[in-house]
Amino acid sequence: MIIMSYLQLLKFMSFYVDFCCLVGYLLLTLAMARRNYNELNSICYLLILTFISNQIASYCGMYFRNSSPVFHIFAPLQFCFLGWFFYRNLEAGPVRKSIPYLVLLVIIFSVINLVFFQEFKIYPSNTILLKTLLLIILATVLFIEKLDMPVAQNIFKYPVFLAAVAILSFNLFSFAFFLLTNYFDKNRIYKFNSIMNIHHFSNFIYYTTITIASFYSLKISKSLAKN
Repeated sequence: MIIMSYLQLLKFMSFYVDFCCLVGYLLLTLAMARRNYNELNSICYLLILTFISNQIASYCGMYFRNSSPVFHIFAPLQFCFLGWFFYRNLEAGPVRKSIPYLVLLVIIFSVINLVFFQEFKIYPSNTILLKTLLLIILATVLFIEKLDMPVAQNIFKYPVFLAAVAILSFNLFSFAFFLLTNYFDKNRIYKFNSIMNIHHFSNFIYYTTITIASFYSLKISKSLAKN
């Protein structure tokens, strides 16, 4: 049985996230190229943004010992793309109508947080926590809506449902990560590696599920092209 050291696990997860971003981006690009499938187009753009952000964050961490500035920019941009995804796929109603205002709220909050509370050199945990809570709400609503789909359709092969599951699970784990980090900090419990394992696990589930959703997107686009 092979047991990874924490450093090896960190390197593997970094590679895995980048790999899934590129594979998912490629699959969704192929699906979108057929011009008859666009349910996950915002996810496609988000994947390439994530890949680029990871490369910049790695560079900043290596040479400047601080990658926090990248997350000040990435967090609101990520919510913009995911807001676009939810706006496109949620049924018409008050939740869907509120999404443009929620996107504006996160952008304004991130700027205020940067200027008054957490400068560029500090990780923007306030913005990320707000983003996480809003995404849990939106993903839960979409998840419940898609559960009402016709019985004849396999929801586990439906890209939008898989994306909703990925976003919901990732942000629930992220919220748990925040709570545990704060609790351990207050009680001076030094279990950093144990806490980070939650983050790595949520990354693995999220990017694996998004890659699977991207694969089914390509299959659907091919079937639509034949009709």
